[in-house]
Amino acid sequence: MSPKTASHPKPVCLVADTPPPHALLAEALQESLEQPLEEASRWIPARWPPVRRQLGYLERALFCLRNRRRVSMFFCIQQFIALYACVLASLFRLSLPPVFLQPLIYVPRDGIFGRFWRFVFSRALGHPALRIAFCHSQSEIEHYRREFPAAADKFRHLRLTIEPLPVPDAPADPPYLFSAGTSCRDYATLFRAAALLPPGLPPLRVACKAADIQGLAVPRHVRPEHDLWQQPYREVLARSALVIVPLRPLPVSAGQLVFLQAMSSGRPIVATRTPTAVEFLDDDCAWLVPPEDPQALAAAIQDALEHPDRARRKAETARKRFRTRYAREAVARECAEAVARALAS
Repeated sequence: MSPKTASHPKPVCLVADTPPPHALLAEALQESLEQPLEEASRWIPARWPPVRRQLGYLERALFCLRNRRRVSMFFCIQQFIALYACVLASLFRLSLPPVFLQPLIYVPRDGIFGRFWRFVFSRALGHPALRIAFCHSQSEIEHYRREFPAAADKFRHLRLTIEPLPVPDAPADPPYLFSAGTSCRDYATLFRAAALLPPGLPPLRVACKAADIQGLAVPRHVRPEHDLWQQPYREVLARSALVIVPLRPLPVSAGQLVFLQAMSSGRPIVATRTPTAVEFLDDDCAWLVPPEDPQALAAAIQDALEHPDRARRKAETARKRFRTRYAREAVARECAEAVARALAS
């Protein structure tokens, strides 16, 4: 290595679809790798239509390809940025520095689009530049190893962490129930459960996209909200009387972001019992119900509302668990150390 190269090492490039800075991860990467870091993130909001979002990811992937000789590695906090960069590099036989992505979430699709979807993941995960695909659920790693055996050694578990939501002095008055999310949500079962609840209970606010509930019969006391994002969303969740997370029984991670948001803000939780859910929750800190069982879901919601002391105990247990298991600083260090070990090997 020449003196010039040694004194001016190539930077690590962090690329995300959320606004910079990502200070904790950036600091941890710099400390573990002993290299400078630059951030090339661009906000691609979840509320954008799917095509517009994918074009935004593609633009960041092309940025990575244009800058591939200038940096020492890419860390992508959005899987499609890394996947598209690797696929394009493979198709056009371009070299890439090491690439790391988090989180990986693969949901199989049907038909021609499903075959294209699988091609993108298979081609990208098989690219030698992609060193680690972090997953936020331990249970799905074995599933991915079966789906993509050529990349079996690239899947690593990394705990999910978030900026904690504030703990409100008291729930909103009048109270309301809250559900949110788009990935693998089972709003059909939630709406059937809501129809079984006795009259007089608080209304249910549901933050989702219109496509998530298309074709479903919405009960009269359920209020879909398709434009609730960012800080208003956080405030609505933090002041709810109960957070409900209905999930479809699929072998992929889903719901964990809302789990952590509710845990951090001390909100009682009712959720579908899935392999991912039980990594975050148990009967000490939430009500867990079988998948696709509206009667059990309705019973759990009613039990949580009729026993406020029990709900408070579970919520406080969940909040303590958040503080001890999902601290942002510890997760950032864990991630950076895994990257450093992969580069060293």
